[in-house]
Formats: sequence, C-alpha cells, structure tokens
Amino acid sequence: MIEALRRAAICVVVGLGAGLGLAGCQPETSDRDIALIDTAGVAALLADDEGRALVVDVRRWAEYDAGHIPGAVCVPMSELRSGDPVLAGARPIVVYAESFESPLSAAAAKKLIADGYVDVLDYRGGLAFWREEGREVATPAGGVGEEVAPVRAAADDEMIAPLPGE
Repeated sequence: MIEALRRAAICVVVGLGAGLGLAGCQPETSDRDIALIDTAGVAALLADDEGRALVVDVRRWAEYDAGHIPGAVCVPMSELRSGDPVLAGARPIVVYAESFESPLSAAAAKKLIADGYVDVLDYRGGLAFWREEGREVATPAGGVGEEVAPVRAAADDEMIAPLPGE
C-alpha cells in the first residue's frame, strides 16, 4: 500500500512539475509491459497495404504542425482517452514523441495498455530518430506524399484529423 502511494505521488509530482499531463503513469503498467519498435519497423507498418496500423504522435498540436512522421495522426498525451474513435480498430498502435529523452511515448503506451488496448508499440526514438535516418517529415502546410492536412477549428485551436482509411 505504501509503495503504491509512493508511486502515485511520484506520478503526480512528475506530471505537475513537467507540465506534460503524464496521465499514463499507471501503477498497473511498467516499462516491462511496453514493446519497442525501431524506425524500419514503423516504416514497414506505414507501408503495409492492410492499413490497420496507426502511428500516433502524442506531442502537442504545435509540435505536430512543425513536423511529424508522414501518415501519423496527432492525439496529444493530454487527450488520450479510452474509446477514442481515432484508435478504434487499429492494430498495432505505435506511439511516438520527439526523441528518446521524452517521457511522453512511454507514458502514452502505458496509458493505452492500462486502458485495455493491445498491440501497443513505443517508437521510443521518435521524430529525432526518424530524421536521423534520413526519413521524410510531413507538415500540414507543405506535406509529403498524399498527406491530408488536418483542419483547425478557429474557436478553440482544436485539430480534427482524418480517421485512418478515409
């Protein structure tokens, strides 16, 4: 009981101190529960014709707008919710953030696993590894390939991205 309270207190302190909304800090999950994927694996999933895989950028919208993995959708860590229609039916779900140093992708993977999602993969190197390997980076204004720019609702800066397969 004391250990569970200590872990919960650490999660609150880290989440508040970093201002990142690390809601994925769950006592039921640990780093051992997270499967990792590398750049080649992410690229292969994105190239798969079945298209059931979903690559999710868990950074803030402004960071996503500045550049993201082509084909990725943005669901900021603070907006990850169980039952999100963007995540429905996706297998696997690959989460990523900016770099290996960012705690966001691991926290997002833990949250999704705790919420009952299966086949959750963490691309721990994130956009930094993607760029280092010479891969293209998409932006809403000048995207690559057939990237569809998300629509920004003027009222509250909310982004509405197309669902996979649309």
